[in-house]
Amino acid sequence: MLTDTEKHYLLDVARHALKEEICGSGEAPPALVATPTMSRKYGAFVTLNEGDELRGCLGLLESDLPLPATIAMMARRSATEDPRFPAVSPDEVDGLAIELSILSPFAKIASETDIMIGTHGLLIQRGMKRGLLLPQVAVKHHFTVTQFLEEVCMKAGLPRRAWMDPETELFTFTAEVIEEGDR
Repeated sequence: MLTDTEKHYLLDVARHALKEEICGSGEAPPALVATPTMSRKYGAFVTLNEGDELRGCLGLLESDLPLPATIAMMARRSATEDPRFPAVSPDEVDGLAIELSILSPFAKIASETDIMIGTHGLLIQRGMKRGLLLPQVAVKHHFTVTQFLEEVCMKAGLPRRAWMDPETELFTFTAEVIEEGDR
């Protein structure tokens, strides 16, 4: 979906937003890459890792903003608003690795047999409760399909087997994952 130039640009946007938010950096933002993809509105997540440890991860399922603006906003929020972690401090910024996940549209599924580990992420919804796990989560933790379903249930604050309830909606999606090491 994204060209190498677009990938590098989005990583630069995320890094700039992170430095600006945490350090008040006065450096110039990255030069605009004007392509049709950059003007589209995608859901996206920004993950911050410190070594092998998660340091922050937030995103939007859908966005009303062009992709670079969504990435910048989520980089800032991942560093300051993830409730699992204290805000990133200025001395941490340079040691953080950024990972971007650009989401595809969501597809409702009828059965767990429609889920492909390593390809699909999961979104679960029942009533007002909703949870999402990115495709790379199942791979990183070596989940089976059942484990992936149970974990997304727990993320939504639902019982582990809530995915079996007919009132529960399940959706798959894919994500184009871009890591700073891909530069």
